[in-house]
Amino acid sequence: MLARSLDWNETERAAEHVAYLLSLALLPTERERPSDFERTFI
Repeated sequence: MLARSLDWNETERAAEHVAYLLSLALLPTERERPSDFERTFI
């Protein structure tokens, strides 16, 4: 993971998206609505 900054590049955005999708695979199937934090990565 690259260092966080206000100037994210395409690679960093893709890495964050993949990490979010992987985390979804590990969570239980019944989910509450996404938090504000989770919606950041959708």
